[in-house]
Amino acid sequence: MSDVQHQVSILVLLVESLMYQANLMARIHERIFSKMNIYVGNLPYELTNDELKDVFQQYGEVSSVNIITDKMTGRSKGFGFIEMPEASSAKEAISKIDGFSFKGRNLKVSEARPREERSDRNNDRRPRRPRSY
Repeated sequence: MSDVQHQVSILVLLVESLMYQANLMARIHERIFSKMNIYVGNLPYELTNDELKDVFQQYGEVSSVNIITDKMTGRSKGFGFIEMPEASSAKEAISKIDGFSFKGRNLKVSEARPREERSDRNNDRRPRRPRSY
């Protein structure tokens, strides 16, 4: 083998190694930075966080579950949020679970929208007029 052929084969090995490392880094980046927050609506009111987690764990790791409850009564409001660390698993879960009948209710599942900033509600209201009795 000539010197030129040897140098070319070394360059080919280096390029293949760099491509492998880039692919590996892309997969690591996706696992770290691609978490997805999922909205789940039309939940049965008696559903627990653990039961909801079980539904989604069939499609991948679930990092958090939060069923929203009324502050005064503690009763479920019928919707919640799931966080999954891998976007690909989350997208599969959304496509499979949306419309799924669970405990007599068809679940509504979608990627959660980013939470909007809320201003202080009391400052946005017009002043109340005193009641006249």
